[in-house]
Amino acid sequence: MSDRRIVLPPSLDFGGVSSLAEALDAALADRAVRVLMLVGEGKVFCRGLDVEALLATADRELVRGAIAVYQRALLALRRGGKPSVALVDGAAQGGGVGLAAGCSVVIATTSATFALPEALFGLAPAMVLPILFERMTVQRARLLALTPHARSAAEALAIGLCDEVVEPAQAERAVGRWVRWLCRVRPASAECIARIGSTVGTGSLEAALAAGGELTYAAASDSAVMDALQRFRESGRLGEEDE
Repeated sequence: MSDRRIVLPPSLDFGGVSSLAEALDAALADRAVRVLMLVGEGKVFCRGLDVEALLATADRELVRGAIAVYQRALLALRRGGKPSVALVDGAAQGGGVGLAAGCSVVIATTSATFALPEALFGLAPAMVLPILFERMTVQRARLLALTPHARSAAEALAIGLCDEVVEPAQAERAVGRWVRWLCRVRPASAECIARIGSTVGTGSLEAALAAGGELTYAAASDSAVMDALQRFRESGRLGEEDE
């Protein structure tokens, strides 16, 4: 079992967002990869859209295509079936906030900042907000978008935008700890959790519970699951000996 580290470009130009989506797809397809990791270059996590690239093109279809690819990247993180960890050290802005929030775990160093500046230019973080709605209340996400100043790591932790804040010198240690924990999760369980997550807010509680019941029944019919439960019953250990 292993993790796959994916380094984000400081800003997402059209080629960069395609490379990111391809890297995520490759990691999801590799059965040896159990956990995805997103990190930035230097002291920037990701500033989101490359403004220079946007201003330099008159090809609206290229812009539309890049938007679709960014959506694909977010879906890969949220619905791809593998846990993910974002290490935010430095600035996360716009689409970079969306990529971080799309991960299962967000670790921020005390040097991290988070901002959604789109509203300053007549834009809106329209693709980031649905991801934020899974992490925080609608009101907090809306306020984050309407007040586009940068938030500190401590502020991000308080509103649910990140899950842990560490000093920069402790960042890799914290990442390693989370990766070890997440690698213990069996792939089938991670996929099931992702599938249940995709039903939240899309229908009634009854429908969500029914879908969860079907997934539980299928898991209870899986011989690998039964073998793991048998080993637990015999040893009392929670899977440390497993792959």
